[in-house]
Amino acid sequence: MHTYFEKLKLGAKVALLGAGGVLITSITLVTLAVWQSGQYNRLAQSEVDVLINSDLDHITQGIYHLVQTENEAVQHQVNANLNVARHLLANAGGVTLSNDPVTWQATNQFSGSTASVQLPRMLVGSRWLGQNSDPTSETAVVDEVTRLVGETATIFQRMNGVGDMLRVATTVKAGDGKRALGTYIPAVNPDGKPNPVIAAIRKEETYHGRAWVVNEWHLTAYEPIKDRAGKLVGMLYVGIRQKAVEERLRQAILKTRVGKTGYIYVLGGRGEDRGRYIISQRGERDGEDIWESRDSDGHFVIKSIIGKAISLKAGELATERYRWQNPGESAPRWKIARLAYFEPWDWVIGT
Repeated sequence: MHTYFEKLKLGAKVALLGAGGVLITSITLVTLAVWQSGQYNRLAQSEVDVLINSDLDHITQGIYHLVQTENEAVQHQVNANLNVARHLLANAGGVTLSNDPVTWQATNQFSGSTASVQLPRMLVGSRWLGQNSDPTSETAVVDEVTRLVGETATIFQRMNGVGDMLRVATTVKAGDGKRALGTYIPAVNPDGKPNPVIAAIRKEETYHGRAWVVNEWHLTAYEPIKDRAGKLVGMLYVGIRQKAVEERLRQAILKTRVGKTGYIYVLGGRGEDRGRYIISQRGERDGEDIWESRDSDGHFVIKSIIGKAISLKAGELATERYRWQNPGESAPRWKIARLAYFEPWDWVIGT
């Protein structure tokens, strides 16, 4: 190659060097342009990611605050209902226990196990509350509470030293449509942990918050009932079905737009509802258990989402990125989920 270059005439050498210089310059400029383009694309993608995350943050926080506000409003209503129930019970003469025992077939509201127990008759004023499971027949105090406030009410009697509480008068209905009379809240939950309602009552404190009532979740208030000697003999309950509250939020959540293809969903975070859709896209999969779902890379994405969410403090957010292929799609797509956890309802909120 060197010998060939030496044999060339001067004009050809100059032309060849000039062409080479232009080619090198062109290659350099193209390389620089490609590099700059890559840098620009990365910068642009970074800016887009920031905007997407900011938008997801605002939407997720907005839903979180919507749920928080609704919870606070309902709890205020429940507390007011408790005031009504307390007033009616006091006006009826308060609670005493007679020396005349009565037998109950007590049913654990969690396990369904039953046992025969004898307890003193619980009197309101001088009147025994009875054993009325018929919703069409009047039961003192609790029926009047429900008529006035439109929600459920119960009088419980303490069963034993550990603090199990038996429903001896109630407007809460069981699955057969009758009053859930004779069901009881055990002091210890099926998981071996103390029941938070009973724990509060045994400390002579009022419990406010979410609780399992016979067969579904309620937003509740429970307060101790003492006899005239100041002894803890039972508790007074009022509550509102959580599903009734959720329905007020469901449509607002389903109608919230997240770009062109995004949506908001709610999953249960713990217990039997762990990994179960409470609110799904367009409401089409509500109630479905997706705990074992994997993404297109085989990753247990729902387990990861819930694990991240339930570790969050109030108002904190987390992010999950995963590839997902819906039925009918030719290839998986990247998804970004912004997560929040509303602990009072055990709601994992994903945007």
